[in-house]
Amino acid sequence: MKPVVALKRYIDQRRGADPVTLDSTLRAARSLRNDGQTNAAVLLLREALVRCPGKHRVPLQVELYRALVAQGDLDGARHIITVAAGPGNSRAGRVWSALDAGNRDVARAEFESILGTIVSGRVVPIWLASFDLLADHLVGNLAAVPASGTDAAPPRSGGVYAVSGMGWSGSGAVYDFLRGFHGVEAVTGEARLIEGRHGFKGLLGAAESPDPDAFGAALVDFFRFSLVGVTPCRNYDEFRHVANSRRFVESRDGLEYAVECQELLRRVCGASAGERVVTLRASLPDFAESVARSRLIDQSSVPLLDNVVHVPNLELARDLPAWTFFATVRDPRDQFVDNVLNNPNFRRDVRRFVKRYRKMRGVLEEVVATAPNVQVVQFETFVREASVRADLVNALGLTKPRATASFDASTSQRNIGLWKSHRVESEIDLITRELSEHVCSY
Repeated sequence: MKPVVALKRYIDQRRGADPVTLDSTLRAARSLRNDGQTNAAVLLLREALVRCPGKHRVPLQVELYRALVAQGDLDGARHIITVAAGPGNSRAGRVWSALDAGNRDVARAEFESILGTIVSGRVVPIWLASFDLLADHLVGNLAAVPASGTDAAPPRSGGVYAVSGMGWSGSGAVYDFLRGFHGVEAVTGEARLIEGRHGFKGLLGAAESPDPDAFGAALVDFFRFSLVGVTPCRNYDEFRHVANSRRFVESRDGLEYAVECQELLRRVCGASAGERVVTLRASLPDFAESVARSRLIDQSSVPLLDNVVHVPNLELARDLPAWTFFATVRDPRDQFVDNVLNNPNFRRDVRRFVKRYRKMRGVLEEVVATAPNVQVVQFETFVREASVRADLVNALGLTKPRATASFDASTSQRNIGLWKSHRVESEIDLITRELSEHVCSY
């Protein structure tokens, strides 16, 4: 289909009887992109964005980013994914280029201007003080930052529940099941704060690096990507960092979040090079739990987090001993097929999948042997056997289901045995042969 034909069909649908929804537009764009009609996909999405109200623009912008990448327009792709991350973000590059060039006053003024489009009131001076602390650290000036005027949360010990998946391994079913009980409150979004490249894991790696400049650069990235969410994005992963940070910055409890971030920066910037790793590991539990609890309506509830640490990064569970992780595993044949059917970012290479699956299961085996706070949940058993689910909630002391629940066992069970209808038998045969110890008999 030619680009103009695709665009004409879209416009005709808007004028005619066929209703055009956000989902139908996204499906049409993905279909065009998958068929190699990237120009048509780009035109269709740009037309949709002209007519789309603000709150629905982000999925269209993300899909436009993918189409532009496929088209080879990397500059256009970076621009659109940066804009999609949040208000004012298109100007964020000026902040960090000015700071890198030593123009601190210019950088601070631009940062304050962007903050004005995101937050207001008492939150603004706290983020500005954090920016000052970061800028001082970069030039070796560790002068005290003015107090925020709001106390950071006291140390936490109420625990956190976190589901950990392996990429379409069924962790969503466990998440939906647990959120269906009183005493548990779901914090949505696969935040990148802990395991992301610019999250705690990346900062720890820089702290352990022999490169003396690595930590300063990583700390700037940690602040702009994972804490405040004000930075240009070069790819979808960076967009996820920024978009998830913005959800906390702009939340109703954004003041508490800003204070927690500032206090973390105080501790990290005040540590000597030899103390950084210990300081970071010691700071992570209370900081991460406080951030999660800043989103709760009922502070007596236990936060439930969705894939903030995936199975490949579960070694981080050792640094979060008060958390309970539910690592969800699945028959690799169904996991592969589910990715093929539903994951637009999945690279269909069965040998690569087998290698990655085996590596993830190896990581999980090592972690379980040394981290008692990690529980393995077999997806197929979990959704088929009510007794397994009952044992889980009894062990957690969850006795009162909510009136409405997101989990439906019969619906989840339909995702067992997907591989039996897969058309490429050679892919299933390879997985069955190479990962025989992990396939299920259902």
